[in-house]
Parts: sequence; structure tokens; C-alpha cells
Amino acid sequence: MHACDNQQPDTVIIAMLAQNNKEAWLHLYNKYASMLYGIILNMTGNEAIAGDILTEVFIALKHKKLLMRVKDALCHSLVRHTHKLTLKYLHARGLKPISIQTSNGDYPIINSLYFELATINELGSRSDITKQEILMNLRTEFNHFRDQSK
Repeated sequence: MHACDNQQPDTVIIAMLAQNNKEAWLHLYNKYASMLYGIILNMTGNEAIAGDILTEVFIALKHKKLLMRVKDALCHSLVRHTHKLTLKYLHARGLKPISIQTSNGDYPIINSLYFELATINELGSRSDITKQEILMNLRTEFNHFRDQSK
């Protein structure tokens, strides 16, 4: 059983955010912060920078109200937001991201989203699997990736 399995479902978190429930931010952070931090750390290779960027990610989410537009695929939306903000942060400081280190392509969906900035729909149009299957596979990759980042 994963740590996320006993967390609030994304739909509940989104509904709580829409109601301006402050506990929603705690649920969101508890569910996704370690995974997002792992992604940022893999992009930067620097714990201090990764911590700064993670803080910026959540501040930007709050101030830009990006989550109010999310209806589903919360995980995917958070990763895209984190990826873009990390690239912007690094670029502003004249730094370049390092690649996700995979020994045998363990994360094909993450890598497509990360390197190509592909959307779930674009991935679906390239393969024979449904959007729902891609999202399930993405969740599995993220859980595995998050566990290895700890």
C-alpha cells in the first residue's frame, strides 16, 4: 500500500480547493510534495535549489489559482506546473536541468511528459492505449519514482 493510498482522492482535494478550504492545501502538500520534490531534485541535482523551487511551486499554485481550472488529472497538472516552473527558475539563473536518470526506461510516460512536454492526449494518440490507461500507468510510474526518491 502506498502512502498516497490513504490520502484524500484528487477529486476531493479539488472540491476542497474550490470551496477555499485551507485543509485542502495540507492534503495537496502531503500527497504530492515528496513526488514533486523528487522530480525537481532530479532536474536540478541540488537539494537547496530543489527546496526553494518546491516552495515556489506551491506559492505559484496558490497565487495563480492554477488548480481552480483542474477538473481531473491533478497529478499530471502538478507535474507540468512543476516542470515548467523548474525550467523557468533554472533558466533565470543561467542553469540547465539534468535529465531523469533511468537505467532501462522505467518511466516512459514521465520521460515523454518531461522531455517532450507531451500531453496525455498526445500520448494516447501515439499508442493503442486509452487516456485512462495512460493515467493509471502514469500514477504507477510516479509512485515508483517517488519511492525511489526517498
